Amino acid sequence: GEVLGVFGEIDLTKKKKTRLFYDNSINRYNLFKLEKSIKKLYSPRWPGSINTASAKKGKKLFYDKCETCHKVLTRKKQHKKIKIEMTPIMDVGTDPEMALMFCNRKMKTGKLEGSKLLFQDPLPSEMKISDFLRHVVAGALLRIGSPKKSTSDHEEYLNAQKNNFDCGQDSPLMAYKARPLEGIWATPPYLHNGSVKNLYQLLLPSEKRDETFTINSREFDTKHVGFKGGDEVGFTFDTKIKGNSNKGHDTYGNDTFSDDDRWALIEYLKTL
Repeated sequence: GEVLGVFGEIDLTKKKKTRLFYDNSINRYNLFKLEKSIKKLYSPRWPGSINTASAKKGKKLFYDKCETCHKVLTRKKQHKKIKIEMTPIMDVGTDPEMALMFCNRKMKTGKLEGSKLLFQDPLPSEMKISDFLRHVVAGALLRIGSPKKSTSDHEEYLNAQKNNFDCGQDSPLMAYKARPLEGIWATPPYLHNGSVKNLYQLLLPSEKRDETFTINSREFDTKHVGFKGGDEVGFTFDTKIKGNSNKGHDTYGNDTFSDDDRWALIEYLKTL
């Protein structure tokens, strides 16, 4: 799906309406090699010194307040498969616009109306973009090994792609991924929409976070861990714009943290 999103080609328009798969330009062998190579990578180590006493306190706070959602992987087991928590938007309180757009937006299928993969219904004249995306990616993936795959394999895969999710607060689509935080110090700005410039501000109550900050500078804030920002000329991230809200992520008790708690948590996060 990502390859198709960056100019991979896929043929959806052949006259034949029912097919086992869609022809596409994805070099699956090289893609597999790339994915295998990535498994050799590890999260970067914090390049400076770490206050071990403070990090020890921060570790206790992390396991008490954060680990329920953000699982910890040891450096030697970073390739271990774990269950990733999908946190409902209503619980975490962050800006819902990304999920709402993905869940709600629709498209006209145009010339593709009536096309179908075996065992799926024909494409309607209008459908959710998320459903169309699943349809296309399924058709591309089924090209792997086709036509040797049995029809039962195709049916099982395609049925797994069907969804009738609405976009209410209980929908599995209305949630964001709470990923492990290994190397988190190296990936500012924070939250799914990049609306919080450093880890220190993420640990503040959301109303105390900066409403705007510049993101053109590569200068790193080693104290607060993240973007330094400032008055330099460049792009200003404005959290008052729809979809850019820096609210939320308050449910773990950051409003009750002392400043010493916040610095301890930051010190521990540097160790991941």
